[in-house]
Amino acid sequence: MIHGHVYVKNALRTINKVPCGALEEFDEIANLFPGNWNTNFVVNLRGHGCLVLAGELSFLKRIELQGRPFPES
Repeated sequence: MIHGHVYVKNALRTINKVPCGALEEFDEIANLFPGNWNTNFVVNLRGHGCLVLAGELSFLKRIELQGRPFPES
């Protein structure tokens, strides 16, 4: 699992800005992937960064990181 303060190119993004570690952050992520959890997972956390779960290194090698815009809406 990787948490970064940049975004992953072309990944889904949560709708609301939620403070890091808040329980509501889980709900934001789960709403993007209803019933579709697996070992290769990436999501951008609006106003925060990204969360990546990888079951194999080959998945990580395909991820492209990009800076976050500033200021961020």
